Amino acid sequence: MAALNFPASPSDGDTFLSGEGVTYTWVDAKQYWKITASGVVGPAGVDGPTGPTGPTGPTGPPGTIAGGYSASVVASLPGSPDSNTIYFVTGA
Repeated sequence: MAALNFPASPSDGDTFLSGEGVTYTWVDAKQYWKITASGVVGPAGVDGPTGPTGPTGPTGPPGTIAGGYSASVVASLPGSPDSNTIYFVTGA
């Protein structure tokens, strides 16, 4: 590794790129060069396994569909369905 030859009078935020691909930034308040990037970034690794499914959230309020219809999610159709309601039956 060759010796680093930093600028003699840097200003706050000045950057210096070394021959090894490391970027340094001058921090004037602390009077030092901080490594802000190093080397070449390689490709991303493979995705890990999917984690467990979280708990089901609460059911939201019934919605209103254009034309004044409402929607309702039910386990089974009611004995006397409302003519202005669209029913979504779960588990059917």
